[in-house]
Amino acid sequence: MNLIYDTSGRITYQLNEQYSEKLPTFEAHRDAWLDFSTDVVFLQDGDPGILLSRRIENRQFEFGGVIAGIIRPSLFINRYNDYLYLNIDSLVIIDYDNRILASWDREINPKAAPFGSDVSSIPIFSQLHGKLLPGGGLRTIEDNQAIVSAYQLTNLPFQIAVAFDKNRLQQKWLEKTRKNLVVGFVFLFVTVVTILMAILQIRKRSIAEIQLLRNQTELESIVEKRTTELRSTNLQLTRAKEIAEEANRTKSMFLANMSHEIRTPLNSVIGFSELLVSMIKDHVQKTYLNTIITSGRSLLTLINDILDLSKIEAGKSELQQSATNLRTIFSEIEQIFLMKVSEKNLELIIDLDENIPETLVLDEAKVRQIILNLVGNAVKFTDQGRIKLSASRSNKQQKTADIVISVEDTGIGIPKGEQRKIFDSFHQQSRQQSEKYGGTGLGLTITKRLTELMNGQIDVISTKDVSTIFTVLLRDVEISAIGMNQMVDAKLQINTLQFEKEKILIVDDIESNRLLLSEIVKKVNLDPITAQNGQECLLMANENNPKLIIMDIKMPVMDGVEAAKKLKSNPETRQIPVIALSASVSSESQTSFLNQGFAGFIAKPFKITELLAELSNFLKITISEHKAQNGNKLSYNWSPADIDRPAELIKTLRNEILPSFNFQKKAIVMGDIKNFGGRLQRLATEHKIMPLANYAKELNDFIKTFDIENIEKQILVFPDMINELINILEKSDA
Repeated sequence: MNLIYDTSGRITYQLNEQYSEKLPTFEAHRDAWLDFSTDVVFLQDGDPGILLSRRIENRQFEFGGVIAGIIRPSLFINRYNDYLYLNIDSLVIIDYDNRILASWDREINPKAAPFGSDVSSIPIFSQLHGKLLPGGGLRTIEDNQAIVSAYQLTNLPFQIAVAFDKNRLQQKWLEKTRKNLVVGFVFLFVTVVTILMAILQIRKRSIAEIQLLRNQTELESIVEKRTTELRSTNLQLTRAKEIAEEANRTKSMFLANMSHEIRTPLNSVIGFSELLVSMIKDHVQKTYLNTIITSGRSLLTLINDILDLSKIEAGKSELQQSATNLRTIFSEIEQIFLMKVSEKNLELIIDLDENIPETLVLDEAKVRQIILNLVGNAVKFTDQGRIKLSASRSNKQQKTADIVISVEDTGIGIPKGEQRKIFDSFHQQSRQQSEKYGGTGLGLTITKRLTELMNGQIDVISTKDVSTIFTVLLRDVEISAIGMNQMVDAKLQINTLQFEKEKILIVDDIESNRLLLSEIVKKVNLDPITAQNGQECLLMANENNPKLIIMDIKMPVMDGVEAAKKLKSNPETRQIPVIALSASVSSESQTSFLNQGFAGFIAKPFKITELLAELSNFLKITISEHKAQNGNKLSYNWSPADIDRPAELIKTLRNEILPSFNFQKKAIVMGDIKNFGGRLQRLATEHKIMPLANYAKELNDFIKTFDIENIEKQILVFPDMINELINILEKSDA
């Protein structure tokens, strides 16, 4: 039962009315020198009770009354009744004076002794008289008749004592032991009989049945063994698959990170080189810069193809087809390897079939990479002799063509047993001197995969220490309706773009990238402002309201994607188009950026023409009047009388030079153009004609510096110049 006393000692709550007396320890609780107390009180029905009380305080730690609870000792007796199977003979609850508060005795009755009598009044507890002392703990007393144990309950003013009669315990033990022995003997007898019966049954079985059982056991053993082996193999395969997938993820992550790190500086190299080309006039310096640009783009292509190798293997690589001039690619390859070929004193021969169409629909970057890999290997493994790069057409259909590209060298050759293996990843000839030749063994693997991706095939024919010929067949290549002149004109139109004056915001954490973009847009009449990260971008956009934002993706503080989302969520900047600038060049990345609110995408490193083309999608442009540049005709400060044998010269120009020029125009190959320029120079010297000498000198200068653009311009003006020269000579002769 529970009670609550107020601050004056009155009972304010009572669960039942068995106790209504004043709390003996109320004053002690009220005066705060007693927090918790226990005592023995008597209830209205005469039974004793254990009183537990505790002081109550409010939040200000002031006295608020007392809460009390009363426990009947008989509850403990009832609890111990559940354990009578333990053969307890007597149980009592006594206070510190050995007076009985409650009791139970097996021989007398459940209430063996009256309340308040001495515990020694119960015979089995007679030896406890005077031996139970306050203080708690377990006390055990043993004599010849009984075992008695008493235990002081913590924080309660009484003890509990139990007693066991020794004789009865021994008797119980003997009875139980006899019973166990009987049961054991019966069980043993039944077991023996069962075993004997089983033996009889087994003996009755036929030999065939025993053999069948034996075979079944052996079969189960074999199946279990095979199952265990299969399970082990499956676990090994699963583990190997997990390791391979993890390695593939690591490889992809590494390649993606390396791609980004390489593309960022490469963007500045190519971009600033293109800027310098447009600023300087010296042909030699332009040539050096063009070589840097070409090599940079080749390096970029190599990076792309290494990244694409895993995509090709997974069937995810995509072709980026466009109108492609194979002659231009061959000229670029010749320009790239000119220095190395000269150093090794090799002859580089370029041979293009005149039947090859002017432009073909191909993935220009992949075709360039295939040729670059094959010619690079030829130069690497050839120490003397020649290298020949050629292309031909193997059919005469109107809309498609089968193109055969071959690279032949007189190098170390490939043993017959190695010729199939060289297309495997990371494979090099077993006897190849790695210190001399180097390489990763990926070049031919990438070449083969790229060729197959374009519906082609690659073959090799080689004789060790004699020669090697790699042949690439590209089937059903579409012939483009766009001619070379149209391609050049389109490029010239982009170079003449001028935008209406607008303010654009450039956001990139790398200073060289910001500088490059700023210099480019300044040249096309735009006003650039810059920011180093997405957070600065938001501030600059709000303050300056630019017409367009070019946003790098990977930046500290706030990246480009998060900045673009915040721009689109702001009503003041929502209408500003944002172009993503990233080194992630996969089609999936581009689509992802466009889906995240970007209006356009530029891949690093970019060409200036690509940047201007993307800007023209959002900004108004003005196209300056462009006059067709047929080349400046040579100034003829000369007299026909100074020319030696003019009639012979006219005949040579008309019957030999012009027909030879028409052939050169169809196939612009550097070696043939070089021979043509030398022939003009000799003809001009022989007949003492200065205009032709000046023209030949300029053409030869462009050839030496591999200035492809000016070589093409020189070729374009040649027919008009020669025809005008013939007219002047004929008039003077008349």
